[in-house]
Amino acid sequence: MRAGKLNTVIVIQQPSKVYASGVQVETWTTLVQCWANLKPVVSNEFEKSNVKFQAETHYEVRIRHNPDVKPEHRFTNGGDTYHIFGVIHTDEAKRETVLYAKKAI
Repeated sequence: MRAGKLNTVIVIQQPSKVYASGVQVETWTTLVQCWANLKPVVSNEFEKSNVKFQAETHYEVRIRHNPDVKPEHRFTNGGDTYHIFGVIHTDEAKRETVLYAKKAI
């Protein structure tokens, strides 16, 4: 993968559980900060009673190979949060990992 195509910094986060006042709370901790290429691939509009109420865009995100990234993780970029729903390691040479994500609304 050419470095010039990785033009956006993202922070990949993993869920973790902490106890606050005796109650278990899920929080997010940083797994890794890395360079990525974000590309929108699908956009859907949902309708209810003929009123559009939500748009959803899916993203293909390419990063350098990272075997630790999993579908239960998320990433942030510029104040936006994206939920990862798919992870593919594209080749046996372990050069690239492709994430499929949707922006949290």
